[in-house]
Amino acid sequence: INDLLDTSRLMTGNLVLNLSPTNVVQVIEAAIENIRPAAEEKAIRLTADYAKNVGEITCDPHRLQQIIGNL
Repeated sequence: INDLLDTSRLMTGNLVLNLSPTNVVQVIEAAIENIRPAAEEKAIRLTADYAKNVGEITCDPHRLQQIIGNL
């Protein structure tokens, strides 16, 4: 439900993003660790493979983690 509310806020221009330089790998790893217990309960193995040149992007790290977790 929170994701739907966020989508509604985004569409109406009421979602505030806290943009900052963000290490993409750290955000992905945090998202994976958040969902790992649920995945393991269902015998799902999670892995991530990164390109060598992955660095920082400017984004809202909380929202990026939310997006990755939803995927």
